[in-house]
Amino acid sequence: LGRILRGARAIRVLRLLRLLKLQQLLEKAYDFVDSEYTFIVFNMIRLVLVILMLNHIVACFWYLVGKAEMNAGQANWLQDSGNGLRFFPASFAWKYTTALHWSLTQFTPASMDVVARSVAERGMSIAVVFVALLAFSSVVGNVTASMTALRTLGGDLKKEFWNLRRYLKLKEVDAVTRFRILKYLEHHTSAKQAVIDPDKINILKFLSEPLQDLLAYEINARILRHHPFFKELNAMVRPMMLKMCRSELEFVHYAAEDHVFRSGETAERIWFVKSGLLEYTDCGAASVKADKHLSEEDSICEPTLFTVWQHMGELQADAPSECIGLKASSFSAVMRTHPLPYHYCQRYATLLVAYLNSTDPRRISDLSPSSDFYPDALKACSEIIGDGEEFLDFFHKDDAGRGSTLQASRP
Repeated sequence: LGRILRGARAIRVLRLLRLLKLQQLLEKAYDFVDSEYTFIVFNMIRLVLVILMLNHIVACFWYLVGKAEMNAGQANWLQDSGNGLRFFPASFAWKYTTALHWSLTQFTPASMDVVARSVAERGMSIAVVFVALLAFSSVVGNVTASMTALRTLGGDLKKEFWNLRRYLKLKEVDAVTRFRILKYLEHHTSAKQAVIDPDKINILKFLSEPLQDLLAYEINARILRHHPFFKELNAMVRPMMLKMCRSELEFVHYAAEDHVFRSGETAERIWFVKSGLLEYTDCGAASVKADKHLSEEDSICEPTLFTVWQHMGELQADAPSECIGLKASSFSAVMRTHPLPYHYCQRYATLLVAYLNSTDPRRISDLSPSSDFYPDALKACSEIIGDGEEFLDFFHKDDAGRGSTLQASRP
């Protein structure tokens, strides 16, 4: 019977192996943290839980050593704590809390009225003190660093805004302009706290070139694919889209009332709205088009990629916004690296310019063409590629006259 009981106790000890799963659970919990402030607080809570768990284990062993010494007829802390106190017999709660209190005092400068009463208990006390020497200093260092990070997280930002207000005041900046600057920066810093800057993730630098292209593609291509032309281009030549999404896109932030472009300016890039709200105003004298609001997933100035274009209106941010710009020269350089996308885009440019030339001048603007244009145009571009042999014949026939840009002429 005694052997059976000892075996049962050994099985209970094996349950401690479940603690190894605790680290895995904590790592999964980190995946739900989406702010630096929450991450620091969560890390501090994790440290406290680890210390509590470690002290629980030490308290259990401390009670086990005392009980073993008592069964062996030796002096022990349960029957004589050294101050005339007896913890046996006593309730389970009283014995456990006393053992846990003793364990905590070994990790901190605190003291209590329980001391070792035998060689075994004294040996365990010495061993725990050595373990606590390392564990306590490590935990204190981590907690101190976390508290410092929490103070710095808000303190530095407040100091920056304080310096900014002083600077604007000393330079006698107009009150309206000061208000716009401060309001935009408050919005921008607040939004930035919810976004992880990839430049701060040093481990990303170890990714291979193809994986870096793939990561940029997964993040940015979803916005470009809302445009019918880029959606078709992505299905046909995905490697070109990978390259373009990584190195050719420009990310620009605008405050409320900022102008993205004005009427009459020479257009250089197509714009995709990543976030925010913008308003396009057609400035043509005989315009019959109403103003339009652009939000996430909208795009504007598509003809810029395929022909010389001047803005027909102005685009202004109604709220803090972020846009993605793609220069015509960058787009052309990527498409020229392979004959398939090059001739596909060249054919599309011809059809788009023809469509613009046939459109009532009063209806031409920087906005995307009518949705009726895309199905037929994209189908015609796909037909020119045809099967492999037909495309190669077309490519060799036109290769001698291939220019340095994709742009088609427009009268």
